[in-house]
Amino acid sequence: MRIYKYFLGIGSNIEPRLVNLKNAVSELNKYGSTRNKSSVYESEPWGYKEQAAFYNAVIEYESELSPTELLNKIQSIEQVLGREKSLHWGPRKIDIDILLCDNQYLRITNLQIPHKHLKQRRFVLEPLAELTKSIRVKGQEQNTDMLIQICSDKSMVNKLKLDW
Repeated sequence: MRIYKYFLGIGSNIEPRLVNLKNAVSELNKYGSTRNKSSVYESEPWGYKEQAAFYNAVIEYESELSPTELLNKIQSIEQVLGREKSLHWGPRKIDIDILLCDNQYLRITNLQIPHKHLKQRRFVLEPLAELTKSIRVKGQEQNTDMLIQICSDKSMVNKLKLDW
């Protein structure tokens, strides 16, 4: 039986933001296990700016579910936790993204690994850098600190001292 190693991004900008993150991890752990968690970061919205700040974190996660199977579970979890799709990049109670999976490079209609905006989002790179110093994709290795330095996203991302 194969175990996949993932890095998942989790975010919320509808209160209670921290509870929403905790609930997402709890639901995910029904299908695998969280091996490590980054700190929680508060960040400016990305894309659509006229909304509340987000709480974001990254978890290192293991599961027997393949990337497409995990994506289906994630979409169900988001629905259960009250995510409503309305405005693209708009406010959300919970958002869970597959950022990385093992050393895989995957491009299908509804899923791209590494996540297609990974290198453009400081709110993902900062917590990811806490958990891994390198990003490995099909023989390619990149340092997360370097990616943060060259990231075009200069928005505010503040590490919070929250117990979660």
